[in-house]
Amino acid sequence: MKTTDEGGRMHQRACLAILLVTALVACRPSAQAGTQPAPAMAPASSGVHAEMGSGGRQQARREEGKKKRAGRNDQGILQLPVGETEDLSAFATGGEKIIASATGDLNGDGRVDALVVLDSLGNHGRERGKDAPRTILLLIRGADGQLQKVAQNDRIVPCAACGGVLGDPFGFIRISKNGFIVVIEGGSRQRWSSQYEFEHVSNLNDWHLRKVERDAYDTITAAGISRTFTPEDFGQVAFSDFDPSTIPEVVLP
Repeated sequence: MKTTDEGGRMHQRACLAILLVTALVACRPSAQAGTQPAPAMAPASSGVHAEMGSGGRQQARREEGKKKRAGRNDQGILQLPVGETEDLSAFATGGEKIIASATGDLNGDGRVDALVVLDSLGNHGRERGKDAPRTILLLIRGADGQLQKVAQNDRIVPCAACGGVLGDPFGFIRISKNGFIVVIEGGSRQRWSSQYEFEHVSNLNDWHLRKVERDAYDTITAAGISRTFTPEDFGQVAFSDFDPSTIPEVVLP
């Protein structure tokens, strides 16, 4: 009986071993087919870094746009956008609003002056293209720290509806060393732009037209034309007296 019992136990062990091996072999293909190895995970910081990189580029573009709108003059003085110079609102009277402003040294005396573009509230709602041009004010800061209007021009910046398909033709204003720049642009398929550059004439204590750059190009054919005008072409012209219509337009052939 003892021999029989030992033989039975040995047989049971052999059967259990066979069953275990069979189960392992049967499960292995299923595990290989059904369970794929987990892909290698990038460090957590890399995913966040990539997202921040994209956002950073977008932020950089936004900041660049802000800098272009605000700008800095050649002395590095920040040209503040509208709303950040409280003393400019006093110059928007009689139903006018400030649509652009820049600050910087316009005459080389070391004080912060200002350039302001005004639009009449009465302009809006009229027939398209019939609104009045906007006004540019040249404001100089005196020794007492107060700004005073010394010159203005009512012809350089056209009305908001005078830019063709592109809409408002006013581009921007920027203060440069002892002077300033005004950019106007518009058109549809054929685009045009004009840049007017004025400089301070110290012996006259006035600002004269230094240069005009006119450009035109076709957005489909990429054909373009550009021309620069200097005092040799238009003579000595003060900012207050300048009329853009006296400068020839550039037209594509």
